[in-house]
Amino acid sequence: MPRLNMLMTLMQREAMRLIKNPSALMLLGLMVTFSILLVLSRSEKKPPIGCWIVYPDAFDSFPQGEFKSDFLKTLSQQAKQNRSIRMVPMGQVPKLREQRVYPPLTCAIELLELPGSSEGAKLSIAYRHPGTKSEVLEPFLRWFWPIAVDHFGQIAVQEKAPAISRPLSAATLVMEKLQSGSVGDLMNEDLAAAIQLLIIQFVACCQLMVSFTSQDRERGTLTALALSPITMTELMQAKLLFHLGLAGVGSACVIAVLKPVALANASLWVTLLLTGMGLCSVGLVIASLSKSQSSASLLALCYMLIGAVVFYLATRFSAFATLKSFSFEHYSFGMIYVSLQRSIPLASAVDLRPMLALVAVWLTAANILFRTRGWK
Repeated sequence: MPRLNMLMTLMQREAMRLIKNPSALMLLGLMVTFSILLVLSRSEKKPPIGCWIVYPDAFDSFPQGEFKSDFLKTLSQQAKQNRSIRMVPMGQVPKLREQRVYPPLTCAIELLELPGSSEGAKLSIAYRHPGTKSEVLEPFLRWFWPIAVDHFGQIAVQEKAPAISRPLSAATLVMEKLQSGSVGDLMNEDLAAAIQLLIIQFVACCQLMVSFTSQDRERGTLTALALSPITMTELMQAKLLFHLGLAGVGSACVIAVLKPVALANASLWVTLLLTGMGLCSVGLVIASLSKSQSSASLLALCYMLIGAVVFYLATRFSAFATLKSFSFEHYSFGMIYVSLQRSIPLASAVDLRPMLALVAVWLTAANILFRTRGWK
């Protein structure tokens, strides 16, 4: 059983080494500064197109303001994060000759019939948009459909809706966006925030883990610690807790600046925790296999660059997409990106299961290698 006083002493030791190496803190500070610059550069222009989510009057709220439908409750909670989306009952939409009339530059998703939670239930929808181009609905459909699939699981759709028969993977949604979107579409704040969070996780959990562990190994400090009353379990746990905590503080600062509402999204924090544990494990594996600090740092940099190259090639070639599916970063990036936009129920987050399995493999490998040769 790990002793709390030993863990605290080891974590304080890691913190003192971090203070003596301020370059890592400077990099984390630059990430936060970049987030502030992104916020200051936001355009104050209102979105040109708004969207109304119209639901049957029978599902209107109780007197205390709660919806009778759990699906509508979820939609309402997510709509509060997007000022261009408004939810209203059908009775509040004005009519002209039995045709519902919406304000100019406004599209609508009309929920004509809401299903139950049973498999195969039908969701009847009608779309309304100004002009002849239905593309203006695309941003709102990308917001609406993942929520619907998360809630109902498998649903049958009527009224010209896209065919969806299974829960959508966050990683799949991101890959589709990367493959079909233009450069202008991809340069958005959520994507920049997801990339920053991954960089923070890599620096705090992998790069610093490699640097500190390899330096201790070169100086013989790890051997001395291994021969002391401190157990290898306590040493590993202290390293994991310190680097995960540092990554969590840096991530919280970036999220608080760019997307404060996402701080309450449990799926985002679970994903960041698993990503940090995976990268800590990668760092321990690299440090255990390398003979010097310089070679270990170079291998950590190569790991990051190879991952970035494979990720890019996966948008062009299916073989690399298959290869990328064996990395936990493939699932974490999609989950981070989507969780910044909306809260994902953990039971519906299909990407967390393979991600957890891959992180467990890396953690097991790190545990074995560090105990057998990492401290020598």
